[in-house]
Amino acid sequence: MIKSWFLQKASDDFGLKLLKSAANLVCVCQGDRIVYMNPAGAKMIGLDDPSLAIDRAFPDFVDPVYAELMTLGLGTFADEEGSVPLKMIPVKGDPIDVKLFVTELKFGDEPVFMIEALDITEFIKAAEQTKLREQRLTGILYTVAESIIAINEEGRILAFNPAAERLFGYAAHKIIGKKINLLMPEPDASAHDSYIKRYVETGEKRAIGKILELDGRHRDGTIFSMELTISELREGHSRSFIGAMRDVTKRREYEDKIKHLAHHDMLTGLPNRSLCNDRLEETLGRSKRNGYIFALMFIDLDDFKPINDTYGHDAGDYVLKGTAERLNATLRASDAIARVGGDEFVVILDNICDRKAAGRVAGLIVDLLRTPIMFKGQELRIGASIGISVFPEDGEDVAQLTKCADDAMYQAKESGRNCFRFHETTGQK
Repeated sequence: MIKSWFLQKASDDFGLKLLKSAANLVCVCQGDRIVYMNPAGAKMIGLDDPSLAIDRAFPDFVDPVYAELMTLGLGTFADEEGSVPLKMIPVKGDPIDVKLFVTELKFGDEPVFMIEALDITEFIKAAEQTKLREQRLTGILYTVAESIIAINEEGRILAFNPAAERLFGYAAHKIIGKKINLLMPEPDASAHDSYIKRYVETGEKRAIGKILELDGRHRDGTIFSMELTISELREGHSRSFIGAMRDVTKRREYEDKIKHLAHHDMLTGLPNRSLCNDRLEETLGRSKRNGYIFALMFIDLDDFKPINDTYGHDAGDYVLKGTAERLNATLRASDAIARVGGDEFVVILDNICDRKAAGRVAGLIVDLLRTPIMFKGQELRIGASIGISVFPEDGEDVAQLTKCADDAMYQAKESGRNCFRFHETTGQK
């Protein structure tokens, strides 16, 4: 509506004729979209015709350094008293420094802004320009949701906005002047000064301009995950560094949970087949390098289906969780356990002395799983048929060891169940 109104009035409205004659950039925006721009403004931003600016977003012509500020909306600048200094990027020509005046107009329910930009490139001294920019940007940055911290080359804090106060638990007036590594856990806290020194001396950028994910330290000692971006501000012969941070602890916890679910069985919490295969490959590689023996066990529960059929899936789930708990309690921390099917489990016995050691563990598991599991007053009885293959005797790759353990498990089933068998039929019962 505002756009059509300007188009209708542009040819005969006296006020718009005055805007056309203005020497500075004058434009009207609906939200951040340009609906009118005067000829001087078009010339300033390198357009041959003002109509080429229509429907463009005003932030398109603003230096990307100010992108974060522009995302706050033109209303933020309208709340500022007087002008705001920033840099504009014409479509043709060099960047220009301007004083930006933003006024919010009353036009129905839609946010409409009158913008005037005065080119000050040729008329302002570098020191004055820097001072004005610092004053305005500091005021605006203190309204953003992200934590903003500025430090000098010595790593001492120069600025600490309210969001940073909330994130780290320190009041700005108590933290300004302190070293930034106060907000870091080890080893970053001790190493930070060397990071800055190396950059100042060599110019090697390891962090500036990148999105980093690292840990921060709250005043109360709590360690949390945060995302950090760093930019550099040069002022004459000195420089400072601006860090923008946000807490990503919940996001990291969610990602860790998704990663865990992708590699673990939801019912028992044990590794699933995918992670089991990874563990098996790792154990195989380690055993080959160090000359270790390890055993692979395939465990299939006996008489599990009747429990599901008689007492329901809740009882079956209870038995599976109980089996996982018993296996975890029996095996060493260095061993690996996985649930790879409905009632099928895999155990990797890492670094054993001989086949007999694997047999002793298998016999213990068979006896342990014979013990009834109580569920709602009922004794639930299962057993286990276990097949065992041993590296390197039964194979030197994952496929061969897996086949041998699977074959041995079926031999245990055929032998009457509730027992174990090695791949070789001469193995110990």
